[in-house]
Amino acid sequence: MNSEANSKSVRTILKPDQIFSKETREEIKIGDRIEVQPKSLILMNSFAELISKIGGGILNIDYGDDYAFSDSIRGISNHKFVEKIDDLLEVPGQADISAYVNFLALADVAQKVSGIRTHETITQGQFLTNLGIE
Repeated sequence: MNSEANSKSVRTILKPDQIFSKETREEIKIGDRIEVQPKSLILMNSFAELISKIGGGILNIDYGDDYAFSDSIRGISNHKFVEKIDDLLEVPGQADISAYVNFLALADVAQKVSGIRTHETITQGQFLTNLGIE
């Protein structure tokens, strides 16, 4: 398949205009590998819609950053990372599967809902310091 067809397929299936902000789309280059977690975006949209209607807020805490990771999936078994990702398929149910969160994508989705505003992503250390841990 030629690159034009591939680009059309990516636009049709992933809908980057809906998933990523303009700034993020400008940073993505041909050949980049990104992770898209559609269910998390659907959930964030649902939370934002609910908060818009009844008020409140949401605090997201997880491992991640403000960009689309590549190959962040990993397995954890007996308090250690599984060395080879292929090994996860050999031991179903014996390892927890995890991936980094793209907080910028979540914020982009939330901000599309009227009345919703988001704050910058901060580290766990910053969060705890802001709460007065020191």
